[in-house]
Amino acid sequence: MLRFRQYTQQLLIERAEEVKTLVFNIQTHIPLSKKMMIRLKGGEAPEKYGIHITSIDNLDDLLRIQNSAKQISVMTNVGGAMESLLGGGVATEGGIWTIVHGYPVIESGSDFWSLQDTQGRRWVRIDNLKKQAERSQNEDYYESEIEKMHVEFHDLKREILLGAVKKFPKDLYMRNFAHIYENDDLAREKANKI
Repeated sequence: MLRFRQYTQQLLIERAEEVKTLVFNIQTHIPLSKKMMIRLKGGEAPEKYGIHITSIDNLDDLLRIQNSAKQISVMTNVGGAMESLLGGGVATEGGIWTIVHGYPVIESGSDFWSLQDTQGRRWVRIDNLKKQAERSQNEDYYESEIEKMHVEFHDLKREILLGAVKKFPKDLYMRNFAHIYENDDLAREKANKI
């Protein structure tokens, strides 16, 4: 019988999505990477200190990822949650508080409901990002930037998909996503040539 924490750790591993599932999805997903957020924000966020909670078993992993692009969740303000955080987190038993320093990829006062792919990269649905923009101090700017990115992602996915369908006409995985572009004249025109 698994303990609850073991179950949640196993669930996080099993829940990891393949990259193609996140890229070729009806919902647009954005990779949470430093480059992507610089593009969205128009510049790099300033360095910050934060608190990361982990367990003694995972401390070596934290040391190993120093000076890498690997992302971890941190808090810059624990607010009234101090007591609940002493007992642990979702993915680990907790007990070890570390102070870390780095560039925040993305900041929020609430959860983005991100998904992790099989390579460890985190992704967020664009509609979840729009919800966060509504809470920002510069709502109009972020919403227009997110909408531009949404269009760019749609065009890029269309280009990749059409190339893949043309190159691999019998690949059902790629053809199944053609319905995303049903009302897209360019996609319909190229799909009919197959």
